[in-house]
Amino acid sequence: MAEWEDELTPTTKERLAGTDEAGPNEKDLANQGVQVQSSLAQFYAEELDLEGLCKRLESGTVEVIREAQSRLVESLSLSSRPAWFRTTKAAILQLESLKKNQRTKLIEQQLGNIARLQAAYRESLEKALHTATEEENRNREPTIAPGRWISIHGTVAADTELAERLAEAELEAERQYGGEFAAVVQTLRQLVEEED
Repeated sequence: MAEWEDELTPTTKERLAGTDEAGPNEKDLANQGVQVQSSLAQFYAEELDLEGLCKRLESGTVEVIREAQSRLVESLSLSSRPAWFRTTKAAILQLESLKKNQRTKLIEQQLGNIARLQAAYRESLEKALHTATEEENRNREPTIAPGRWISIHGTVAADTELAERLAEAELEAERQYGGEFAAVVQTLRQLVEEED
């Protein structure tokens, strides 16, 4: 494998699969993949704002824009912070506006579905935290023993139990919303990668 092939993104590697030797077009694709990877790394690190990202990528081919959008979609998760989701959503939509044949309305619908699922996921976790905290407070033993000794044993055990309950709640929320989230992300990814 040539040294430049180590820097390829998964989508670029997929496009190159089946070719025996890389020609000028394949090397061009590889360079574009590296450009996307570099631009998004700076965007993620907040060294490049949305306008700068779009300026850097608009000079590239539609494949560059698709690759960037696909990577942005893949960066989303159920537990993505709302601020990160808003930034990523804006980037996906702004990059879509650079395409000749735009699917903005369909993409916005899928992004809305992602936002809805993320909100339901967070609500589920907050409810579990509230319930577990209330239950812990009701069951907590006094922390001051006779003779004014402070007992932390009950507190540590309660904290461990609370952490276990919250981990279970998170797994349950992942099971409840994860499948639908993955399907929406896959649909969104297909939309941004569709050829014109």
